[in-house]
Amino acid sequence: MPEFFSWSEFEFIAFILLLVRVSTFFAVWPVFYVSSVPLQVKILFSVAVAMILFPVVNKSGYNLASGDLQIIWLTIKEAFIGITMGYFARFFFYIFNIAGDIISISMGLSGVQLLNPNFGGRSSVIEQFLAILATLFFITIDGHHLLIMGLSDSFRIAPIFQNTVSLEGFSVSVGLLREITEMGIKVCAPAMVSILFMNIALAIIGKAVPQFNVLITSLPVNILLGFFVMIISMPILLWQMDGFLELTVSRLFQLVRTY
Repeated sequence: MPEFFSWSEFEFIAFILLLVRVSTFFAVWPVFYVSSVPLQVKILFSVAVAMILFPVVNKSGYNLASGDLQIIWLTIKEAFIGITMGYFARFFFYIFNIAGDIISISMGLSGVQLLNPNFGGRSSVIEQFLAILATLFFITIDGHHLLIMGLSDSFRIAPIFQNTVSLEGFSVSVGLLREITEMGIKVCAPAMVSILFMNIALAIIGKAVPQFNVLITSLPVNILLGFFVMIISMPILLWQMDGFLELTVSRLFQLVRTY
């Protein structure tokens, strides 16, 4: 690796452009974008990864006579690539956000929301539980390694001095949103269907026995049944996570190959 202070103007510009893509990617990528991670750690980590990738990335195609306007455009392009890759990488966690919201509504816990510093807003306890479970699974199977590999491959497919960016890959996002919604419904299906049949049973009991207060009884019953089904279906959920992550990572690499 060349010494920082002995770099030429060309190498310094190349490193800055590389750092822009790396830093914007880490600013929004899963696990690392949460507010609990200090800003200094994010900056140092981005610089360290950029220093590691700098000797191996493709730096051809730079024309010094093109002037500063081209450098401004290249900086915007690098930031755009890093942000889009980071948001595509977060789609795996959106599956469990959707599932957590639907389960909370089915159980009657949608009104019970806590401050979630990871997302900068309020979310239900079920959603936070599923998000933490997905994060632990993501780290356990080295999902962050896959994302760093995708970031490294992006410099080979879209060099830092490439003037154009193809937007053809963004057609994948439309189908991916549909797939994420379907996977979120699959995650919450056991609890949602169980609570639905329980409510039907309580409605029949309420019609047969008018003295039975269905409104008061249904809330604790739905909560107990929802937690019970979630615990029972936890092994199935963990088994499905591998397929969910594989799909989202494949879509990310598909996007990278179109730049």
